[in-house]
Amino acid sequence: MITINGVALPQITADWLACHYVTPATARQPIELLLNSRPPAEEQMRGAGCNHNFDLGIEAYKTTTCRISGRMIYPPGGYMDWHTNGDWPGRRMYAAWSENGQSGMLWFRAGSTVIDWDKPGWNIRTFVCPIWHAVFAKCWRVSVGWNLELPPNEVENLVQPA
Repeated sequence: MITINGVALPQITADWLACHYVTPATARQPIELLLNSRPPAEEQMRGAGCNHNFDLGIEAYKTTTCRISGRMIYPPGGYMDWHTNGDWPGRRMYAAWSENGQSGMLWFRAGSTVIDWDKPGWNIRTFVCPIWHAVFAKCWRVSVGWNLELPPNEVENLVQPA
């Protein structure tokens, strides 16, 4: 198990997914189209291919320097479309669990779309918003995000094995 800023990440099992995932994906486009796309000219709705139906406990929401910025469950075929998080800029850290590595993030860098595949199990990424990115899942994917108001050299101290 992994803890981040004192918050234990859930142990993901089929039972956990069945208990927490309640909204069917309503993807507007096949994942392959998203993987071959570019960001739109401006920010848009982020997509309904995921839901936010799990809680991490009250302690997870008390800190002011490392605030929860997202809790998403993506089913196979789920996604979050291109967005920048321009409405809440700053450093982000996301812990994402992938069922089998057939999920990940898309980044738009130097005029090209870059696919950043997850590995099976937990993955941790940090990045600074605003930046164009999207999320996709061809398998089950669970993610927890934090908006960090910490110097970059303090971020590594947040992640601890439990």
